[in-house]
Amino acid sequence: SLQWPNDKIFVVLDILRYMLLINSAATYISTTDTLAKLVAIRQRTNNLPTPTLVMLYRVIANFAVKPATAAAISASVAEVVEHFFELGAEEKSNSKAMAAVSLSILNLCTLLRLSNSDDERVLLCSLAAQLLDEVSGKLEEQQEAAETLIRSIATAVSRRTALQSSCQPHHV
Repeated sequence: SLQWPNDKIFVVLDILRYMLLINSAATYISTTDTLAKLVAIRQRTNNLPTPTLVMLYRVIANFAVKPATAAAISASVAEVVEHFFELGAEEKSNSKAMAAVSLSILNLCTLLRLSNSDDERVLLCSLAAQLLDEVSGKLEEQQEAAETLIRSIATAVSRRTALQSSCQPHHV
């Protein structure tokens, strides 16, 4: 199903996004190569329609919600960051795309803070800072992304405490 043409995959991604919120489905998905296929979709083209790209980032955000899929994405953060967040100018100027990207980064930062994985947290913090720099000149239309990126950086640099361990990733 993730081999569909770019112009047809939106619906499949939307269904996958919802399935990631169901424990039994998330457990099954964590045993497949779905995450690798999502990264491959992102790698194979830089001209995904914007709604499909937004949905792809929302799926990645939801990967961080349930424990089974969170473990899968935690094990692959460097690969996901390296290949998934290569944004083009059109994506960076689209407020919905940037909001979805920033939420994905926030969820990954939340997961990694809970696991105390310093190298990946630095990588995500650096990515969030880079994207924040790019949207800072367009705060009126990119306010949601900017605020979420600031929360991502704060989350990435914070240390785990009893209160923070109750923080959970957000689903979309």
